[in-house]
Amino acid sequence: MRQVWDYFQEVTVPFRSLIEAIPSEQGGKVNAEVLRAIGAYYDGVQ
Repeated sequence: MRQVWDYFQEVTVPFRSLIEAIPSEQGGKVNAEVLRAIGAYYDGVQ
């Protein structure tokens, strides 16, 4: 799941400024929430 989020952050140019605008002190919380949301759709295989 982490690979999907890392990839998204690297290749989604339209969202880059939005992602970069996240305050560093909230980065961990945002990452955790995104990974939790992705995990809801992850079947453990791919």
